[in-house]
Amino acid sequence: MDKAPAQPVTAFGEHALSAARMCGRAIRWPAGMGHAWIWVVATVIAPCALGAQASPGQVDQDWLVVYQGARQAYYTALAERNALRSSREELIDQRNLAIARRDNERADQLLAEYQQKAEELDRADAELRRLEEEWVEAGEVLIGWVDANREIVTQQLEGWPTGAEDDDRFRQLEARFDSLTSLRDSVDAEIPRVPLEVPPMPNVQRRPGDGQAELRRKATIYEDYADVCQRRIDKVGERMDELTRARDIEDAKAGFDRGLAAFGGRVPVGLPGGGLERPTGDTTVTDLRTLSQRIEDLEELQRDLEAARDEALVRASALLGGAGGSE
Repeated sequence: MDKAPAQPVTAFGEHALSAARMCGRAIRWPAGMGHAWIWVVATVIAPCALGAQASPGQVDQDWLVVYQGARQAYYTALAERNALRSSREELIDQRNLAIARRDNERADQLLAEYQQKAEELDRADAELRRLEEEWVEAGEVLIGWVDANREIVTQQLEGWPTGAEDDDRFRQLEARFDSLTSLRDSVDAEIPRVPLEVPPMPNVQRRPGDGQAELRRKATIYEDYADVCQRRIDKVGERMDELTRARDIEDAKAGFDRGLAAFGGRVPVGLPGGGLERPTGDTTVTDLRTLSQRIEDLEELQRDLEAARDEALVRASALLGGAGGSE
């Protein structure tokens, strides 16, 4: 069995690794521990947990503990960062007062304290950004696990004998699908995903007298911008995959509900004869349209990001092609 190399392991990663080990799976550690590694862990654990069917409630709780821990760690760090920020502002006020009183010795002392506090604040900001990323990662893994469960519950419902909708197990499956959907929606709305949009294009132009070093510097600005666009393109692709999977699950569940309605069961909301409220287990037409619209919006954003990336690379190439003159 491969041994993990010595490297930092986040609290989230440690918990996920422990869960994977409980499934009896060997874990291969890549060089980095980003989104890709976490999604691999999710795909290892989800089938194991689902296949066992021993204690789904415990599996749910394990993932929720990881997610809630990541969220709490972020908010704890946020409170500490805000306290540091308040202390820094107080030092500024005290130093301004000392300057007004011409107490130079006190003003110098407060300046040193301010600089120290500013350094602490920089470190706190960096830690807050790291914890925010972990929170988002934990949320995305939880959403992936929930969707894997929703797929299986839908398959179990589709295989249920016709006319057996009054069975306790049938009602439990319906309730589980709804509770999983509610959990997914709440996590999706809560995690602080970075807004996906096209960043402003730099406006760097070649000027007479620019040497190769200066043109190289200007071209790098466009190349860095293109890298930012590419990272966002990749993230949009991940988000589209996530929403497409959710739409497919909702679509399958809607088909099941329509089939059930044909046999005298509930009529799904949004269809002729449907109720005003969403009964347990029913998928609304609005849900599917909303997901489809979000996917279409992301597709358009992806095209815009690709166009911006390509334009930046063209501008970088033009700058390098026009290199000339002295350094």
